Amino acid sequence: MNKSWRKLLPDFVNQNDSENENFIPSLLRLSREIGGEGFVDVHETEIVELVNSQSECLTPEEIDQIIDEPETTEEPIIAEEEPTLKKNNIGKILVWLEDAIQEALSFDPIMSRSLLFKQEGEAALRPYEELYNDMTRRAKQKRLTDYFNKN
Repeated sequence: MNKSWRKLLPDFVNQNDSENENFIPSLLRLSREIGGEGFVDVHETEIVELVNSQSECLTPEEIDQIIDEPETTEEPIIAEEEPTLKKNNIGKILVWLEDAIQEALSFDPIMSRSLLFKQEGEAALRPYEELYNDMTRRAKQKRLTDYFNKN
């Protein structure tokens, strides 16, 4: 309990360094059990330095700052769902792009440029058209379990 109040109320906390001597060997043992970079090669001096750096007294300004800080509640990080490409969305994309190609053809007075645009636009649409057609075929295809009678 003393360790948690030492920075805030140093005059009222028992400044006993024997506490450090008791838990340092167990911290060393624990860090080696954890393993990995930064844990296996921990030395006793590093732990003592870390503990001593935490025992410095707070200034009145630091105490005021801690008191004035609004309490922050950590909200759980919610993994955003990755958007999925569904058949109806692909259909919308295809319609929009085909309409855009037709609009460009109607506005562009230079026939060769508009035809080149149409060719390249249709080439850009092909992967989505193939995906849309594949999804349509899969939706129409019967499942293997549909052939078995449920009795």
